[in-house]
Amino acid sequence: MHATLQGSPAVKRSVIKECVVSERATPAGKKKTYSAFMNVSPDRYEAAMCNRLVNALADGRITYVDYQKLSSPTADSSKVIKIMQGR
Repeated sequence: MHATLQGSPAVKRSVIKECVVSERATPAGKKKTYSAFMNVSPDRYEAAMCNRLVNALADGRITYVDYQKLSSPTADSSKVIKIMQGR
């Protein structure tokens, strides 16, 4: 995934767009919490979240496996948290 996102701006834009559509389903309460955590306004949550995650995947700062593990209660999410915060 890293090579594909890094090598193709069109694919990267498409993945970000799909991510934004998916993140729109996030409940309003969670969006408010996440956006405060990310230091963005709730109306910018989806775009900020997706851009930060996809750019991190493209840059190799996280792997797709790291991203997938976020739903696991035992996952080490420290890398992804830093990326969500824009670090």
